[in-house]
Amino acid sequence: MALYGTTAGGGTLGFGAIFRLTPPPTICHAISCPWTETLLYQFQGGSDGDSPISEVLFDQTGNFYGTVEGGEVYKMTRSGAGWTYSVIHTFNGGGDGSRPFAGLTFDQAGNLYGTTWLGGAQNFGTVYELMPSGGSWQESTLHSFDPYLSPYAGVTFDPAGNLYGGTAANGSAGGGTIYELSPASGRWDFATLYNLGDSTLANLTMDSAGNLYGTASSSFTGGCGEVYELTPRDGSWVYTTLHSFQGSDGCQPMSTVLMDTNGDLFGTTTQGGTHYVGVIWEITR
Repeated sequence: MALYGTTAGGGTLGFGAIFRLTPPPTICHAISCPWTETLLYQFQGGSDGDSPISEVLFDQTGNFYGTVEGGEVYKMTRSGAGWTYSVIHTFNGGGDGSRPFAGLTFDQAGNLYGTTWLGGAQNFGTVYELMPSGGSWQESTLHSFDPYLSPYAGVTFDPAGNLYGGTAANGSAGGGTIYELSPASGRWDFATLYNLGDSTLANLTMDSAGNLYGTASSSFTGGCGEVYELTPRDGSWVYTTLHSFQGSDGCQPMSTVLMDTNGDLFGTTTQGGTHYVGVIWEITR
Protein backbone atom coordinates (compact mmCIF):
# COMPACT_ATOMS: atom_id res chain seq x y z
CA MET A 1 0.00 0.00 0.00
CA ALA A 2 1.21 3.50 -0.80
CA LEU A 3 -0.18 7.03 -1.07
CA TYR A 4 0.54 9.32 -4.01
CA GLY A 5 0.12 13.07 -4.19
CA THR A 6 1.52 16.41 -5.29
CA THR A 7 2.79 19.65 -3.79
CA ALA A 8 2.14 22.98 -5.50
CA GLY A 9 5.54 24.32 -4.44
CA GLY A 10 8.80 23.00 -3.08
CA GLY A 11 11.12 20.55 -4.75
CA THR A 12 14.63 21.41 -5.91
CA LEU A 13 13.59 24.55 -7.80
CA GLY A 14 10.40 25.42 -5.92
CA PHE A 15 7.97 24.50 -8.75
CA GLY A 16 6.37 21.53 -7.01
CA ALA A 17 6.80 17.78 -6.83
CA ILE A 18 5.04 14.42 -7.13
CA PHE A 19 5.56 12.16 -4.11
CA ARG A 20 4.82 8.70 -2.75
CA LEU A 21 4.34 7.79 0.92
CA THR A 22 4.89 4.17 2.00
CA PRO A 23 4.13 2.75 5.47
CA PRO A 24 6.71 0.99 7.67
CA PRO A 25 7.61 -2.51 6.42
CA THR A 26 6.68 -4.03 9.79
CA ILE A 27 3.73 -3.46 12.08
CA CYS A 28 4.13 -0.30 14.15
CA HIS A 29 2.54 -0.24 17.60
CA ALA A 30 3.11 3.45 18.28
CA ILE A 31 0.31 6.04 18.09
CA SER A 32 1.97 7.73 15.14
CA CYS A 33 4.15 5.68 12.81
CA PRO A 34 6.45 7.44 10.33
CA TRP A 35 5.89 6.83 6.62
CA THR A 36 8.71 7.05 4.07
CA GLU A 37 8.45 9.80 1.45
CA THR A 38 9.91 9.33 -2.03
CA LEU A 39 9.97 12.16 -4.57
CA LEU A 40 8.96 10.67 -7.92
CA TYR A 41 9.35 13.87 -9.92
CA GLN A 42 10.40 17.47 -9.25
CA PHE A 43 9.11 20.12 -11.64
CA GLN A 44 11.58 22.33 -13.45
CA GLY A 45 9.24 25.19 -14.36
CA GLY A 46 9.83 24.85 -18.11
CA SER A 47 7.93 22.80 -20.70
CA ASP A 48 7.20 20.23 -17.98
CA GLY A 49 4.97 22.76 -16.17
CA ASP A 50 4.76 23.99 -12.60
CA SER A 51 2.36 24.11 -9.64
CA PRO A 52 0.77 20.61 -9.62
CA ILE A 53 -2.30 21.31 -7.48
CA SER A 54 -4.53 18.40 -8.53
CA GLU A 55 -4.76 14.90 -7.11
CA VAL A 56 -3.49 12.04 -9.29
CA LEU A 57 -5.58 9.48 -11.19
CA PHE A 58 -4.43 5.89 -11.78
CA ASP A 59 -5.29 3.81 -14.85
CA GLN A 60 -5.75 0.03 -14.85
CA THR A 61 -2.08 -0.63 -15.66
CA GLY A 62 -0.70 1.33 -12.69
CA ASN A 63 0.30 4.52 -14.51
CA PHE A 64 -1.16 7.78 -13.23
CA TYR A 65 -2.16 11.19 -14.55
CA GLY A 66 -2.56 14.74 -13.27
CA THR A 67 -2.61 18.41 -14.19
CA VAL A 68 -0.36 21.36 -13.40
CA GLU A 69 -1.81 24.84 -13.18
CA GLY A 70 0.94 26.12 -15.44
CA GLY A 71 -1.00 24.54 -18.32
CA GLU A 72 -0.06 20.86 -18.76
CA VAL A 73 -1.62 17.41 -18.39
CA TYR A 74 0.98 14.80 -17.49
CA LYS A 75 1.41 11.04 -17.28
CA MET A 76 3.67 9.12 -14.91
CA THR A 77 4.66 5.74 -16.39
CA ARG A 78 6.24 2.91 -14.44
CA SER A 79 9.81 2.38 -15.66
CA GLY A 80 11.56 -0.50 -13.89
CA ALA A 81 11.87 0.51 -10.26
CA GLY A 82 11.22 4.18 -11.10
CA TRP A 83 8.87 6.45 -12.99
CA THR A 84 9.02 8.41 -16.24
CA TYR A 85 7.30 11.79 -16.51
CA SER A 86 5.76 12.94 -19.80
CA VAL A 87 3.46 15.78 -20.87
CA ILE A 88 0.48 14.48 -22.86
CA HIS A 89 -1.12 17.87 -23.52
CA THR A 90 -0.15 21.52 -23.21
CA PHE A 91 -2.97 24.06 -23.31
CA ASN A 92 -2.43 26.97 -25.69
CA GLY A 93 -4.39 29.47 -23.61
CA GLY A 94 -6.99 30.07 -26.31
CA GLY A 95 -10.08 28.10 -27.24
CA ASP A 96 -8.76 24.86 -25.78
CA GLY A 97 -8.49 26.33 -22.28
CA SER A 98 -5.89 27.56 -19.84
CA ARG A 99 -4.96 26.95 -16.18
CA PRO A 100 -6.16 23.41 -15.33
CA PHE A 101 -6.72 23.44 -11.57
CA ALA A 102 -8.65 20.21 -10.93
CA GLY A 103 -7.83 16.56 -11.34
CA LEU A 104 -8.97 14.22 -14.12
CA THR A 105 -11.51 11.45 -14.60
CA PHE A 106 -11.70 8.50 -17.03
CA ASP A 107 -14.68 7.28 -19.02
CA GLN A 108 -15.14 3.59 -19.79
CA ALA A 109 -13.27 3.93 -23.10
CA GLY A 110 -10.13 5.34 -21.44
CA ASN A 111 -10.63 8.97 -22.44
CA LEU A 112 -9.69 11.67 -19.91
CA TYR A 113 -11.90 14.59 -18.87
CA GLY A 114 -11.17 17.71 -16.87
CA THR A 115 -11.67 21.47 -16.58
CA THR A 116 -9.69 24.66 -16.94
CA TRP A 117 -10.62 27.83 -15.09
CA LEU A 118 -9.47 30.14 -17.90
CA GLY A 119 -9.45 29.96 -21.69
CA GLY A 120 -12.27 28.83 -23.93
CA ALA A 121 -14.56 30.93 -26.10
CA GLN A 122 -14.98 33.67 -23.47
CA ASN A 123 -11.76 33.06 -21.49
CA PHE A 124 -13.69 31.90 -18.43
CA GLY A 125 -12.84 28.21 -18.50
CA THR A 126 -13.69 24.96 -20.25
CA VAL A 127 -14.61 21.31 -19.86
CA TYR A 128 -12.29 19.27 -22.08
CA GLU A 129 -11.73 15.70 -23.28
CA LEU A 130 -8.40 14.04 -24.06
CA MET A 131 -8.67 11.00 -26.34
CA PRO A 132 -5.72 8.63 -26.93
CA SER A 133 -4.98 8.38 -30.65
CA GLY A 134 -1.95 6.82 -32.33
CA GLY A 135 0.41 7.26 -29.40
CA SER A 136 -0.68 10.84 -28.64
CA TRP A 137 -3.71 12.52 -27.10
CA GLN A 138 -6.24 14.63 -28.99
CA GLU A 139 -7.93 17.44 -27.06
CA SER A 140 -11.54 18.56 -27.60
CA THR A 141 -13.38 21.38 -25.84
CA LEU A 142 -16.81 20.17 -24.72
CA HIS A 143 -18.03 23.40 -23.12
CA SER A 144 -16.90 26.99 -22.60
CA PHE A 145 -18.19 28.67 -19.45
CA ASP A 146 -20.05 31.95 -19.12
CA PRO A 147 -18.24 34.85 -17.43
CA TYR A 148 -17.11 34.67 -13.83
CA LEU A 149 -18.38 31.18 -12.98
CA SER A 150 -14.84 30.08 -12.02
CA PRO A 151 -14.88 26.31 -12.76
CA TYR A 152 -12.07 25.21 -10.43
CA ALA A 153 -13.68 21.81 -9.77
CA GLY A 154 -13.27 18.88 -12.12
CA VAL A 155 -16.00 16.61 -13.48
CA THR A 156 -17.57 13.29 -12.45
CA PHE A 157 -19.36 10.66 -14.59
CA ASP A 158 -22.63 8.89 -13.89
CA PRO A 159 -23.35 5.41 -15.37
CA ALA A 160 -25.29 6.98 -18.27
CA GLY A 161 -22.25 8.99 -19.39
CA ASN A 162 -23.34 12.40 -18.13
CA LEU A 163 -20.77 14.72 -16.54
CA TYR A 164 -21.30 16.66 -13.31
CA GLY A 165 -19.22 19.49 -11.90
CA GLY A 166 -19.28 22.62 -9.78
CA THR A 167 -18.28 26.26 -10.09
CA ALA A 168 -17.07 28.74 -7.50
CA ALA A 169 -18.97 31.94 -8.23
CA ASN A 170 -21.65 33.91 -10.09
CA GLY A 171 -24.58 31.62 -9.29
CA SER A 172 -27.98 33.15 -8.58
CA ALA A 173 -27.83 32.20 -4.87
CA GLY A 174 -24.63 34.15 -4.21
CA GLY A 175 -22.14 31.29 -4.55
CA GLY A 176 -21.31 28.81 -7.29
CA THR A 177 -23.37 26.29 -9.24
CA ILE A 178 -23.70 22.55 -9.84
CA TYR A 179 -24.01 21.69 -13.53
CA GLU A 180 -24.55 18.70 -15.82
CA LEU A 181 -23.18 18.04 -19.31
CA SER A 182 -25.15 15.44 -21.29
CA PRO A 183 -23.98 13.90 -24.59
CA ALA A 184 -26.50 14.41 -27.40
CA SER A 185 -25.93 13.76 -31.14
CA GLY A 186 -22.31 14.88 -31.37
CA ARG A 187 -22.57 17.70 -28.84
CA TRP A 188 -22.81 18.18 -25.09
CA ASP A 189 -25.83 19.96 -23.60
CA PHE A 190 -25.18 22.12 -20.54
CA ALA A 191 -27.68 22.57 -17.69
CA THR A 192 -27.41 24.24 -14.28
CA LEU A 193 -28.82 21.84 -11.69
CA TYR A 194 -28.47 23.86 -8.49
CA ASN A 195 -27.32 27.27 -7.32
CA LEU A 196 -25.17 27.20 -4.18
CA GLY A 197 -24.72 29.73 -1.42
CA ASP A 198 -21.00 28.95 -1.30
CA SER A 199 -18.28 27.78 -3.70
CA THR A 200 -17.47 24.26 -4.88
CA LEU A 201 -13.74 23.94 -5.58
CA ALA A 202 -13.31 20.15 -5.81
CA ASN A 203 -14.70 17.25 -7.82
CA LEU A 204 -18.09 15.86 -6.85
CA THR A 205 -18.61 12.26 -5.72
CA MET A 206 -21.61 10.18 -6.83
CA ASP A 207 -22.90 7.15 -4.92
CA SER A 208 -24.63 4.11 -6.43
CA ALA A 209 -28.06 5.74 -5.92
CA GLY A 210 -27.10 8.79 -7.99
CA ASN A 211 -26.69 11.22 -5.10
CA LEU A 212 -23.91 13.80 -5.34
CA TYR A 213 -21.58 14.79 -2.49
CA GLY A 214 -19.30 17.79 -2.31
CA THR A 215 -17.64 20.41 -0.16
CA ALA A 216 -18.57 24.08 -0.17
CA SER A 217 -15.90 26.62 0.67
CA SER A 218 -16.96 29.97 2.10
CA SER A 219 -13.71 31.76 1.29
CA PHE A 220 -15.62 34.06 -1.07
CA THR A 221 -18.80 34.48 1.01
CA GLY A 222 -17.68 34.28 4.67
CA GLY A 223 -17.95 31.43 7.18
CA CYS A 224 -16.07 28.14 7.22
CA GLY A 225 -17.93 26.04 4.67
CA GLU A 226 -19.75 22.72 4.77
CA VAL A 227 -20.16 19.20 3.39
CA TYR A 228 -23.35 18.70 1.37
CA GLU A 229 -25.46 16.10 -0.43
CA LEU A 230 -27.56 16.70 -3.56
CA THR A 231 -30.38 14.19 -4.10
CA PRO A 232 -32.34 13.94 -7.38
CA ARG A 233 -36.06 14.14 -6.69
CA ASP A 234 -39.04 14.75 -9.02
CA GLY A 235 -36.96 16.38 -11.74
CA SER A 236 -34.97 18.67 -9.44
CA TRP A 237 -32.22 18.36 -6.83
CA VAL A 238 -32.62 18.63 -3.05
CA TYR A 239 -29.71 20.13 -1.11
CA THR A 240 -28.87 18.77 2.36
CA THR A 241 -26.14 20.11 4.63
CA LEU A 242 -24.34 17.13 6.20
CA HIS A 243 -21.94 19.21 8.31
CA SER A 244 -21.19 22.91 8.80
CA PHE A 245 -17.63 23.68 9.90
CA GLN A 246 -17.13 26.02 12.84
CA GLY A 247 -13.36 26.52 12.80
CA SER A 248 -12.26 24.30 15.68
CA ASP A 249 -13.40 21.26 13.64
CA GLY A 250 -11.93 22.64 10.39
CA CYS A 251 -12.53 25.47 7.96
CA GLN A 252 -12.57 25.97 4.17
CA PRO A 253 -12.95 22.41 2.79
CA MET A 254 -11.57 22.28 -0.75
CA SER A 255 -11.03 18.53 -1.20
CA THR A 256 -12.99 15.87 -3.04
CA VAL A 257 -15.22 13.82 -0.74
CA LEU A 258 -14.15 10.17 -0.45
CA MET A 259 -16.70 7.45 0.37
CA ASP A 260 -15.97 4.00 1.79
CA THR A 261 -18.03 0.83 1.30
CA ASN A 262 -20.17 1.66 4.35
CA GLY A 263 -21.13 5.04 2.95
CA ASP A 264 -18.98 6.98 5.41
CA LEU A 265 -17.44 10.19 4.04
CA PHE A 266 -13.90 11.53 4.40
CA GLY A 267 -12.07 14.71 3.40
CA THR A 268 -9.82 17.55 4.48
CA THR A 269 -9.99 21.26 5.21
CA THR A 270 -7.30 23.82 4.44
CA GLN A 271 -7.78 25.84 7.63
CA GLY A 272 -9.05 25.49 11.19
CA GLY A 273 -8.44 22.72 13.68
CA THR A 274 -6.15 22.68 16.70
CA HIS A 275 -3.21 24.23 14.89
CA TYR A 276 -5.29 26.36 12.45
CA VAL A 277 -3.84 24.66 9.37
CA GLY A 278 -6.59 22.15 8.57
CA VAL A 279 -8.02 18.80 9.62
CA ILE A 280 -8.86 15.39 8.20
CA TRP A 281 -12.56 14.71 8.86
CA GLU A 282 -15.00 11.80 8.76
CA ILE A 283 -18.80 11.80 8.58
CA THR A 284 -20.29 8.47 9.72
CA ARG A 285 -23.65 7.21 8.56
